[in-house]
Formats: sequence, C-alpha cells, structure tokens
Amino acid sequence: SITVSKKTENLLKEREILIGEMETMRQRVKNISCYAEELEQKNNDINQRMTEMQETIGMQMNEISREKGVREKLEIEVQQLQKEIIIKKNELEVKC
Repeated sequence: SITVSKKTENLLKEREILIGEMETMRQRVKNISCYAEELEQKNNDINQRMTEMQETIGMQMNEISREKGVREKLEIEVQQLQKEIIIKKNELEVKC
C-alpha cells in the first residue's frame, strides 16, 4: 500500500500541476481579454469612419442636389432666351 508520505507527495505534485494549469488559463483569459479589447477598439474605429463617410456622402448628395437644381434653372433660362432670340429674329425678318 502507498504510504501517507507518498500520497502527500503525489497530492503535492498534482497540486503543482493544477496550479500551473490555472496560471496558464489565467494567461489565456488575459490574452483573450486583450484581444477582445483590440477588436472592440477596431470596431469602434470602423463605426466612426463609417459615420464620417456617411456624413460626407450626405453633404455631397446635398451639393449634387443643389447643383442639379441650379443646372435645371439655367437650362430653363437658356431655353427661354433661345425662344426670345427666335422671336426677335422673326420680328427683324418681318421688318426687313
């Protein structure tokens, strides 16, 4: 049979092994926590960039819309002027 001191020695060895495994697990948890924080920060950075890009796109769309409105207004003015030119031309032809 195994003596008490042998059992104690085996238990101490097992205890040391378990302590080592616990330390390894603690380190793994710490590493995973650090990695999770890095991912969280990257996610926040990406969300910030997306928000900034959406704001930029919104401003550009507003600018395009304004420019389109100005262009349409100018096109109407050009058409009106062309009509007036034709009328004036016809008036001149009638007089001559």
